[in-house]
Amino acid sequence: MAKKEFHLVSQVAVRLGKIGREKGLDALTSGERTVALTWWAAGIIGNGGFPYFFEGSCADEGRYLVKEVAEAFDHLGFPQAAKACREAALFFPKGLLDESPKAVEEYMEERGKKEVDAAFRPLNRVIWALDDGDALTSCLAALIRKEGLDKKTGVV
Repeated sequence: MAKKEFHLVSQVAVRLGKIGREKGLDALTSGERTVALTWWAAGIIGNGGFPYFFEGSCADEGRYLVKEVAEAFDHLGFPQAAKACREAALFFPKGLLDESPKAVEEYMEERGKKEVDAAFRPLNRVIWALDDGDALTSCLAALIRKEGLDKKTGVV
């Protein structure tokens, strides 16, 4: 991967993420959401796996964004990553992800590190594999250029 592509994607995703946080995800186009959410989620999961993703870092005003992230991976053409996100959400009892991040953290603590790691390890690997050959970065850079998001966000 060219350092230039990584820089482009990172800068655009950060700027779009800021807009999403300030104005809400609905203020972003489908392509903009795809860039912001997949880059953010891949970074979080890349640093600590799905446990880190669910430890409050993926909650937006108390609402988990796993459904939106899965949709973004689907939109980008990574159905296995989307499936991994959906399967990760199934680790939790129905309705728990609609509660507070604290309830989710407590549930993971009750399960214990060994059970949590065993459940998420194969799903983490799917997301981590997106870095192989820089597939995610290359796809995002192509989407950014196709939709003119570099110019729209002032990253030229």
